[in-house]
Amino acid sequence: MKPESRKSEVRRMKWGAQRPNAARSARAGECEMWNAKCAMEGAKRPSAARSAGNIHSSFPISNSSFSLTAFTLLELLVAISIIAILAGLVIAMLPAAKLSARRAASLSNLRQLGIGLMGFANDYDNRLPGRVASSDKWPRLLLPYVGNDSRVYGEPDDLKCFLRTGADPLSNTRNTTSYILNGFNDAGAFTDENIQISLLNLQKPTETILMACQSGTGNFYMDFMEGNQYTVLNLAAYGNGSNYLFADGSARFISKNEYSDTLWLVDKSSAIPEKMR
Repeated sequence: MKPESRKSEVRRMKWGAQRPNAARSARAGECEMWNAKCAMEGAKRPSAARSAGNIHSSFPISNSSFSLTAFTLLELLVAISIIAILAGLVIAMLPAAKLSARRAASLSNLRQLGIGLMGFANDYDNRLPGRVASSDKWPRLLLPYVGNDSRVYGEPDDLKCFLRTGADPLSNTRNTTSYILNGFNDAGAFTDENIQISLLNLQKPTETILMACQSGTGNFYMDFMEGNQYTVLNLAAYGNGSNYLFADGSARFISKNEYSDTLWLVDKSSAIPEKMR
């Protein structure tokens, strides 16, 4: 081998021996950099074990962002006072809500009875049931016109009606329903049971009462000529007033202050009939 070739071969062997060392050095440097980075990340983030075992020590929470302090006695007293006030308001509203529900149920019954009366009048030449003494009274006469459902004759909270006493709602001897029918005394029906009032003859149907809540005296008809209208009528069935059915089929609440005996009159220009002696 020539001397020049020999020298070249020696140099290549030296360079080949140095390259693995350089590669290993580069890899070692990369490992050191990676270990340093992991060490820095580990300082910033808690290990899973430390996080599960002591989360509060791993994540210290500053007082400015969140506080786990307990309620003071004053705060507890204020909270209890607010709850007591709210409970008192709810309890105070319960009787009024119950009264309103009862009044609504009564109005619903009266409207159904109004439909029954209109159906009866339609079958009898526009005439309403008369004030009779010797034959079927209005509860029995109207039954087919209210779907044969006598429950509309009573209010659940009326302690004297048949729903509570178990009496016969269709009795012809005593009115066991919650309602009373106009006796049309100013038209002469008190002394003549053959008189039947025609809806066409009513001057002001919207101001003429057909039915009202009764007080449990057993009367079927509201008669001025018996002189007991303020005994048989329940003018305060719902607090400061009662419900009434009018000749136009409407039912509404009227307070005691708004009530007038003239609402029962067929002829609004006539006087209130006096009690018979």
